[in-house]
Amino acid sequence: MINENCLEKESFYRRFTNMVSDIFRLPESTEIVYVAILTAAFMFFSTTFFANIEISITDITLLFIGHYGFPFEILRNVNATRIIQIQPKLKYLMPPPILGCSHGTVELIWSGLLLNLIFYVLLSFVIVRVVAKVKDEIYLRIYY
Repeated sequence: MINENCLEKESFYRRFTNMVSDIFRLPESTEIVYVAILTAAFMFFSTTFFANIEISITDITLLFIGHYGFPFEILRNVNATRIIQIQPKLKYLMPPPILGCSHGTVELIWSGLLLNLIFYVLLSFVIVRVVAKVKDEIYLRIYY
């Protein structure tokens, strides 16, 4: 007589080892292309849509600092604008300040770019692997 508990453990062990071996199998060429496309899309959207902008105003300068990238900062944009105050001809009128000359710099932060690239490659790999596994399971259940 066969012990059902032993069969259940063996079945769980077999399923677990098959799952682990499926995760570490070499990816197909289409999966590599999907990972590259997803990584590029994640990098573009994280840089474009995740911005933190700081504004600092002093007596003579207006400073805009933009931090771009998620979860790590990839770009930093610093714009400084000088505020020029014009003296009015009439003493009781206060003219609005005029924004004068400005200059800005854009810095590429290599460590953030590399960390984001690694993070998004791993995330894309997991997503593609899960979708491929679900697709295979659906195919097996329908046709076999």
